[in-house]
Amino acid sequence: MKKYINKIFVLVMVVATIGCSDDYLTTQPTDAYTPASALSSPENMLVALNGMHREMYGQSSLNESYNAGECYVMPMMEYGAGDYIRPIPGVGWFATTCKWTSHTDANSGNNDWLWFQYYHLIGSANNIINAAEGMVETDLLKEVLGQAYAYRAFLHHRLVCLFAKNPQYSDETTELGVPIMLKTEAPYQG
Repeated sequence: MKKYINKIFVLVMVVATIGCSDDYLTTQPTDAYTPASALSSPENMLVALNGMHREMYGQSSLNESYNAGECYVMPMMEYGAGDYIRPIPGVGWFATTCKWTSHTDANSGNNDWLWFQYYHLIGSANNIINAAEGMVETDLLKEVLGQAYAYRAFLHHRLVCLFAKNPQYSDETTELGVPIMLKTEAPYQG
């Protein structure tokens, strides 16, 4: 029995000695990348795309708000559509959302945050799409671009659902919509 314990001890010591190399602990923080390095290769673009995805489901890091990405938006939209029946009108910070009145208030933090959050993410998708121009087309680049285009379309659709006037069949060309941002470059308009 002592022989097996000694062998296991030696094995653990060998693994502990050569298992971790110096470069294991030297990683660059994800917020230390410059836009040029983040968009320099399809591999780096995939990391930036994953950051967009995290921003969509995680707690917003853009401002000091309580909003948690799509986890906050989905119930908010359900209340407005009448798909969710709530037996009480809501209390506290979510009361105006439950009563479906915050969307009509021009000073509502919900509206400001949604507008800023979605256009921020659209800008990130545009940065990825624009940086891919002139790159050698690979399967990974196609995958990254496909996801970036899908995110941009989804986010514009969300903005239309939340802020645009419902189209009328009489003359759809005069109805209000939202600005479509296909490039992230100055001057920002809309």
